[in-house]
Amino acid sequence: MKRPLLAGLLLLSMLLTLSFLPIVSALESNGFKWTVTDDPSPSEPSQWVVQNDALKQLSNTYRTDKEYEFYQGTHIVAGSPDWSDYVLSFDMKSADNDGIGAIVRYQDKDNYYRLFMVQDSDNHGPFRHLEKFVNGVRTVLAEDKNGYLPGQLYNMQFKALGNDLEVWMDGSKILSAADEDIRSGKIGFLSYANTDMEIANVKVADRNGKTLPSASDSAKGAIQLSGSWKMDGRQTGFNDWQADLALNSDGTLGWKETKGANVGATRAGTWQFNGATFTMSWISPGGGQAKWISQSVNQNDIEDGTYTVENAPGGTWSAKRVTEGL
Repeated sequence: MKRPLLAGLLLLSMLLTLSFLPIVSALESNGFKWTVTDDPSPSEPSQWVVQNDALKQLSNTYRTDKEYEFYQGTHIVAGSPDWSDYVLSFDMKSADNDGIGAIVRYQDKDNYYRLFMVQDSDNHGPFRHLEKFVNGVRTVLAEDKNGYLPGQLYNMQFKALGNDLEVWMDGSKILSAADEDIRSGKIGFLSYANTDMEIANVKVADRNGKTLPSASDSAKGAIQLSGSWKMDGRQTGFNDWQADLALNSDGTLGWKETKGANVGATRAGTWQFNGATFTMSWISPGGGQAKWISQSVNQNDIEDGTYTVENAPGGTWSAKRVTEGL
């Protein structure tokens, strides 16, 4: 609840509280590395901290210009911009009654989906919203007139699977919508004018329930895929082809066609693997930007891949490991 006349007391209370919390230079919890962004025209700087591996936000931070057009304050994100279909699970509670929520498919501060809940009637609560921000424009996709109970712990799931978005609270679906504007992105959490929000037990899993690795685990996954590979593919409307692929541990790659219409053709580009999605890209002479994607990846096989070329037909591909480490 915003209390401008008690700003001094709030600040003193926050300082006393923070004196008992660990000082961190980089926020890490639940195996994730978090990046903090305060939204435009904040009333005061945010105070994100980590205590017992839980995220907390303790500052009365809210957007002071066009406040009720955006309902923003501060947010914190982690993960990969390439994560596409996944379920974000977490525990959430707030001793305050203002805005709390979660974020999926975060591309940047102007493009993401969010769950946003407010209890405080002074801020037009109670309500629960499923929203999107596209190019900075906020749109409510689904809503109800319920809020949350301050002090109560909720087990939450925010699902982003294909075009389907769902929010579950304590095992019951509370909000849902279909939207195709944002296809992938990081996870996150948000606070609006809330002085005591806590997030714990954060997990991200694919549609089959497989836990996606944290940022540090993703880097390890990238090193594990480095090495030599044999590729098979088909260009839509044209021919089958084969190629040798070298994935270097520094994120660069080399590709050489060994069978097909362009035997001997070579490409140099970059690759990455975030634990869920494998991507490669390069510029093809006369063909523009080429992008390769697969979400069926293990130590020795990459399956069900697709590729697109800016000025030519794309197709499908797969790869099998030959040797490890380059």
